[in-house]
Amino acid sequence: MIPPSLSTKPSINLSFARNLADAQHAIARRYGFSSWPKLNAREALTAIAHIAIESWLSPTVFCVALFARASRATLRVASKLQTVRRREMTVRQAHEPTPPVGRFQSIVPQFTVPDVVRTAEYYRDVWGFNILGYWGDPPLFAIVERDGIELFFNQANPGTTPRSGRARGAYDAYLRVSGIDALAADLAGRGAAILEAPVLREYRAREVVVSDCNGLIIALGENLTDHVT
Repeated sequence: MIPPSLSTKPSINLSFARNLADAQHAIARRYGFSSWPKLNAREALTAIAHIAIESWLSPTVFCVALFARASRATLRVASKLQTVRRREMTVRQAHEPTPPVGRFQSIVPQFTVPDVVRTAEYYRDVWGFNILGYWGDPPLFAIVERDGIELFFNQANPGTTPRSGRARGAYDAYLRVSGIDALAADLAGRGAAILEAPVLREYRAREVVVSDCNGLIIALGENLTDHVT
């Protein structure tokens, strides 16, 4: 069915059209548009149908009708519709609840030691940690903490040797720190057994290596980008 707004338009003569572009331009001008791309796809197809009826489906008009579906105006409208649909889908997805995702927060070294109480007090007095508590009677487990870093200690079974078989040059724990020079000086002043003073490694970190009261090898490392003087 032809809309009244189109049926009242005067007939158009396309006999002058030398090519498809001329015909498209003439159709657009007839329906009040300055160019074919500005004529929206639906109106273009309706106009073509109306002209085809008026012109008794002349060959020129028939060709226009065939090529109209592949015209730039039609493709542009289709692209806009696709963009709108994608935006609507994005909005729907944004409002859909997302399943909770777990996160790792920290890692805590856990050592088996001959004497839980002695070890916890050593880290308090020499390393400046706080004793968060003992568990068991007598104590079989302890936690110490400093600057958000925790260490766990378990009581070893009688007659066992804790932490044996370490590779040469390996550490039992590696703690990333800032202000390594101040920490090294503080540890030395408290009587820590420092195996290596602040030393620059090939991987651009300065490290201090300490042997604790149980012979555990603990390294403190500061990346050069984090260096605090």
